[in-house]
Amino acid sequence: MWAIVAGFFLLPSSADAVRGSACTDPIERKIRFSRGSGCWHFAGTRTSFVGDFQAGQKLKARASGENRELHRKFWAPWQPSIVGPDNVVLADTNFDHNEGEPLTFVIPQTGKYRFDIAPCAVWGYVGKVEIWKVQ
Repeated sequence: MWAIVAGFFLLPSSADAVRGSACTDPIERKIRFSRGSGCWHFAGTRTSFVGDFQAGQKLKARASGENRELHRKFWAPWQPSIVGPDNVVLADTNFDHNEGEPLTFVIPQTGKYRFDIAPCAVWGYVGKVEIWKVQ
């Protein structure tokens, strides 16, 4: 009986927590700018954001969200990594930038780009991702 009770308490509280856990099962969201809009944002539980971009576009991106430490929850910057066509890395968790400040970069090649959130320990947590087109 204790095994059944212990197993019950180990179950995650949401489907996203199950799907986005252990860094093995990303939860994707499509990046779609509204016509004429210079920014895109998402709030919720996702791990990866995928969109089509044109060579020469200058963008800024920022991500933040829930973090947990022991029994404490708090809001903090997340580390985005950005990978383009042919797995070209534009920015990763080692990218030199001030934590919490947006990453600014130019799209080198037209194609599909993937923005992933790190650390993967926050996968399934609530967060916010913002991407801006820069003139």
